[in-house]
Amino acid sequence: DEYASRTMLFKIFYCLASMQLCRVRYYTGWQLASANVTAVGLNYNSEGKTWTEKYQKIVPVRPWDFESSDNLKDKLERWNCSVQSWLKNYVYLRICSVEQAKKNPKKATFASNITFLTSAVWHGLYPGYYMAFLQLFLQQQINKFMFKARGKFAFVPGPLRAFFAWVLTTVFMNYAATFFILLDFKQGIKFSQALYHIPFFIQLGVFIFFNVTGWGQG
Repeated sequence: DEYASRTMLFKIFYCLASMQLCRVRYYTGWQLASANVTAVGLNYNSEGKTWTEKYQKIVPVRPWDFESSDNLKDKLERWNCSVQSWLKNYVYLRICSVEQAKKNPKKATFASNITFLTSAVWHGLYPGYYMAFLQLFLQQQINKFMFKARGKFAFVPGPLRAFFAWVLTTVFMNYAATFFILLDFKQGIKFSQALYHIPFFIQLGVFIFFNVTGWGQG
């Protein structure tokens, strides 16, 4: 209730700051787990060229790459890397191969749906997980649409384009992650109501726009 009473600017920055702190907890846990794996020798990679590479056979997370990336696909692949790799190889690619995804976008979308659903079920049965993964599915599809339509934004200088992409990706991913942390359906709805459901409707609107018009997808 206190959050809902604040200004929109405060709500946005509070969401960004709180999700950043939440991610640090995950980074800490994963890095400690990685240290244990390294200590017993399971992390040794004989093909690594540098000292660091020789002890990165199993990488749980890449914090800097995740935070600095302006591409949602890259962010997801750098978060909980081992699980992301498993989901890609044993769920997504079992449903739709790379070649099939290029020829049949609808099958690729279906495979993405099943992959996100599998991840949500694996996390647990709290409604917040499913609310979060619904947002991430929309964001991933929009990311694909925007990538194909990138030529439409060629008039924007490269560094500025990358900056805006990073800001939008970070803001909307933090919005989705908040549902993941809240877990409860009513709390998630209250959070979304505090933002007047604007982020969700923006995502849904852009998703429908690309699907209906096919703008920049040729």
